[in-house]
Amino acid sequence: MGNNAVGVFRPISKQISEDIDVDGSITLSGDLSVTGDLTFGDAITDELTVNGKLVLAGATTTAINVSVAQLDETGLGASAVFQHGSYSTALAYGTQTDHLILKCTNITAGATAVYVFGDINRITTSADSTGYMNPSYGYLSVGHNLVNGWAVRGRVDITDTCEIGEVAGLLGTVDVAASKTVTQTGGPPLAGAILSATINAGAAVEQEVMCLEIRPLIKSNIAGSSAGIRVNVNCSSTNYLDYGIDIRSMSSNQTAAMRILATPASDALPNAIYIEGQDSSTSVVTNAISLAGAITNVIDFAEEDGSQGATIATGTVGSQTHKIAVDIAGTMRYLVAYDAVAAT
Repeated sequence: MGNNAVGVFRPISKQISEDIDVDGSITLSGDLSVTGDLTFGDAITDELTVNGKLVLAGATTTAINVSVAQLDETGLGASAVFQHGSYSTALAYGTQTDHLILKCTNITAGATAVYVFGDINRITTSADSTGYMNPSYGYLSVGHNLVNGWAVRGRVDITDTCEIGEVAGLLGTVDVAASKTVTQTGGPPLAGAILSATINAGAAVEQEVMCLEIRPLIKSNIAGSSAGIRVNVNCSSTNYLDYGIDIRSMSSNQTAAMRILATPASDALPNAIYIEGQDSSTSVVTNAISLAGAITNVIDFAEEDGSQGATIATGTVGSQTHKIAVDIAGTMRYLVAYDAVAAT
């Protein structure tokens, strides 16, 4: 066909083995099968529109390859590589009566000393930057009634008897290269994970709010120990960690920096805090509790009726005294508290 021609091809069974050069439009009313290479367009404004499905049925190294950087900087209005709706403009799907999956990969694989990745989103800085970088961003916007919702969800199912190492639904790491200097800008920390929950002034929320909730559900009495949160301080190599948990209280509206609320359905909570030093010369807890700075009371008892271990007693020093119950080797003993102390 000559230049600027418009061709209409109807289904034929004949194969064409020679090259075809068409400078114009082609309309296909049937299927198109290409057994060789297909090159389309000579300008970034050329478009290939498929009104049906694009099926890649061959086994190849990279099924879809965008081999050059897409340099058209259009901000949040258009994505560089793949787009289904834009950041600011959504495509309307309406109310769904069945599961809706926008992207799905489902494979089976084994690995011998290698990784198997479902997705790799990697960004490397190329210059000093005053903006923000997010290799992956999950955004859930809620403006209607919703039972449950998660911006990002990770799940691991162990479905058969097996031998496993470290397995987790979520893993985040930060690694600073040796002999490099990191200078702080602003106040944010350097962390493997940051969780933030913001309730803006004037908002009304009728449920409990937290940055992190841990839900351990250990239905089997396993051989090893279990914990809702474990801070594993590795001492097998040099480790300059200052605190296993660092709670910084800067709000005058909070009740306590930490709360332990025992609400078991049956049985009592044996210990609210359990401090253990292993039986060796290098695993001794020097001070179970160390107090520093301005502290008004070492212990605050709300009641004196014995429900919290403190009761009224009669002493010989000062006027009325109290006693505090303690357990020493399985036997209840008492610490005595005076409302006044004699000079001698």
